[in-house]
Amino acid sequence: MLIRRETAADQDEVHRLVTAAFTSPEQTQAGLSEPIEARLLDWLRADNGWLPKLSLVAVEQEVVVGHVLCTRGRVGDHPALGLAPLSVLPTNQGKGLGSALMHAILAAAEALNEAWGDHFQVRALTGYAGQVDRFEYAEPFGRL
Repeated sequence: MLIRRETAADQDEVHRLVTAAFTSPEQTQAGLSEPIEARLLDWLRADNGWLPKLSLVAVEQEVVVGHVLCTRGRVGDHPALGLAPLSVLPTNQGKGLGSALMHAILAAAEALNEAWGDHFQVRALTGYAGQVDRFEYAEPFGRL
C-alpha cells in the first residue's frame, strides 16, 4: 500500500470511495442517493479552506482504497486544521488502514508547520502556538 497526495485524476474514485465507506442500510432505506460525507467532500473541494497538500489517498494495486483530508479551520484568529472525512473502502476496513492514514496526515501537517485542533479532540503539533479559543471548521461543515 502507498499513501500519497490526491491528484485531480483521483477525484472521481475518491468520491466513490467516500460514498461506499459511509453508505449505511438506514440511508439506503431512507432513499438517500449518497451519504452527506460525499456531498461534504464536494463542498470542501470548492471552498477556500481546501488544502490540496493535505488530501491523501491510500492506493493498493492502482486502486484508491482510503482517503483522508484536512481543511483550514480556525481557533479564534489563528489558523488550524479540521480533519474529516477519513474514509476506507468497506472491504479494507479493520486492517489498520485508517490508522495509517491518520499517521500520514498528521506527519504531512507537521511537515507543513500547521497548527491542529477540533472541538472533540485537539492534537497540538510542533508549530502549536498555545491558541485557546473556539474552534471553527471550514464553512461547508456548517451546512451539515
